[in-house]
Amino acid sequence: MHVVMLNLCVHKNLMAFDTPSVFHYQPTPIKAKVIATFEDGVKCDEITNKGEVILNQTTFYAEMGGQCADTGKMLNEFTELEVMHVCKAPHQQHLHIVKVMKGQVKIGDEFTLMVDTHKRSLIQNNHTATHLLQKALKNILGDHVSQAGSYVDDERLRFDFTHPQKMTEQQMRQVEDQVNQQIFNGLNVDIQIMNKDEAMQSGAMALFDEKYGDEVRVVSVGDYSKELCGGCHVSNSAQIGLFKIESEESVGSGVRRIEAVTAQKAYVALKKNEETLQTVSDILKIKNKNEMIEKVNHFVDEMNEIKKQRDQYLDKLNSIEAKEKFKNIEDIHGVQFLFVKENKDIATSKQKTFELRDQLDHGIVIMISENSQKISYFVGLTPSMVQSGYKAGDIIKTINTVIGGRGGGKPDFAQGGCASAELIDTAIEQIKALF
Repeated sequence: MHVVMLNLCVHKNLMAFDTPSVFHYQPTPIKAKVIATFEDGVKCDEITNKGEVILNQTTFYAEMGGQCADTGKMLNEFTELEVMHVCKAPHQQHLHIVKVMKGQVKIGDEFTLMVDTHKRSLIQNNHTATHLLQKALKNILGDHVSQAGSYVDDERLRFDFTHPQKMTEQQMRQVEDQVNQQIFNGLNVDIQIMNKDEAMQSGAMALFDEKYGDEVRVVSVGDYSKELCGGCHVSNSAQIGLFKIESEESVGSGVRRIEAVTAQKAYVALKKNEETLQTVSDILKIKNKNEMIEKVNHFVDEMNEIKKQRDQYLDKLNSIEAKEKFKNIEDIHGVQFLFVKENKDIATSKQKTFELRDQLDHGIVIMISENSQKISYFVGLTPSMVQSGYKAGDIIKTINTVIGGRGGGKPDFAQGGCASAELIDTAIEQIKALF
């Protein structure tokens, strides 16, 4: 959609059309006259299917400043148009992307404009909440926070900001609490048109790289927040209802992103959390939710004790297995040679190689592991073997050559893999001949 809009706005017909159009922020129904019609940016006499319309005045907000466009309908006695999107034309008129539901539209036609006011109110909730969020972030994290991007629509808000590290859970809770407090305070939202210098001197926040005209629109939420903004906002913060952060993540070096929801969607998010807690309570058979933390801590302690006992049993089992494997150690001219075959996962086999090697005085461990039809092999050398000039990587190369595998590593440890271990015994015999 955005690429299409961009292509439309650079078409020569649109570039040449400079008749002004007036935008009114209030989305109440008004009558407006069609002053230009286009199809894919090309000027036309009438539209019967899909096209673009410019009006002498409009209440449909055009997507800009990180706020999505309004949608809705245009109606008259003979024609019904669905407004699917609105963008800025080259000379700043609002270009309405329309679909003809009934009739046709041509220059001079008059329509009653019907903005989807429910959608607009949700957008306003999210946009004003974004202003509150930015101020709260500055208060909690510090004045280094500045806006690095934002987007609001009727579903959620997204705010990118400068900050060098992930926010802690406590910081997110403090930000969320502070935003909600301003919502519950019922702060009036005041919008004024001011001289740019006057606005900046008043303490209004502005985007560092944004170009502003001589006159700017200043949006103040009580005495809490003041920003330069051309978007749509609630008249009182209480209209937002509720604010809930859903995620915080990195989107680049030194830039974080918060996504949040407001009003009913925030309530739904809270209910979902409540349902999750109820599910946990049911699983753990907790009748009183106030006892949940105590019960969960008890279960964690029990699990840690079970894990501790399991690890002790595994240590004993590994010790027994190691003793059994050490019975297979060959002495080749003073070199302890241990060849082991197992059906374990890669991580376990690698760790076993380290453990067995570390119990040798002067020797080598070769571990072959087959897991999920994949053959992996590991070579571990004791420090004294490395000092004697042997390298695990060279031994892996020998195995690779014989069985058609790939791999490498460091002097004291290396690993490889192949599709079949059919010739592994041949490779082992060649390695034994090295000592």
